[in-house]
Formats: sequence, C-alpha cells, structure tokens
Amino acid sequence: MKRGRKLTAWLLAAALLPATGCYHYTVEAPRRDPATEWRGRTVWSFLWGALQSAPVPAEGCEPSNAIDQVRSSTNLGFTLITAATLGLASPLQVEWRCAKQQTGTGVMRVPAPDLP
Repeated sequence: MKRGRKLTAWLLAAALLPATGCYHYTVEAPRRDPATEWRGRTVWSFLWGALQSAPVPAEGCEPSNAIDQVRSSTNLGFTLITAATLGLASPLQVEWRCAKQQTGTGVMRVPAPDLP
C-alpha cells in the first residue's frame, strides 16, 4: 500500500513540475533592429504589487533612449519564492535591447485630410 502512494505522489509531482517552469513575455518594435545585446536585472514586487522595485533604467540606450525589445521572465526558483511567501515577495527578470540611432531629416509630414 505504501509503495502505491509513493508512486502516485511521484507521478503527481512529475505531472505538475513542468507547469512550474520558466515563462517569458517579449515586447518588440515592429521592425526589430537591435544595437546591443540583452541587458537586464532582477526586480522585486512586495505585498502583491503594492510595493515595487524602482523603475529599471534602460542602461546603454544613449543617446537615442530607444528600446528595441523588452523581455520579462521567471524561473522555477522565482516561482517557488512567490509561492512560499504567498505572493508577499515576487521576483521577475527584466531584460532589454536598445535600438539603433535613427537617422532622418527630422521633418514630419502630415497627410492631407480626405475630402468628400
């Protein structure tokens, strides 16, 4: 009987473990053209989001201040921290790549309105 329970517990753990793995979200410019490699840091949220880390400056994106891609991700360790603290502390990895400096004339053209 004990052996059956152990087997059931192992099978349940094996079934649930992939659900607690890594996940990623990425936001990118329509025409990606990154100028840098991925840079990033871990940010923290406390008290279910009431308190958060300071905003992450996009280091290395001077002089344009333009960001080409942003990716946020978590892993099993971060998920375990969040679960163990019941959401009181929640880490998240934020990464970004800077966009290349755009060259242009600096003139914006406004299209003419459609007339009936």
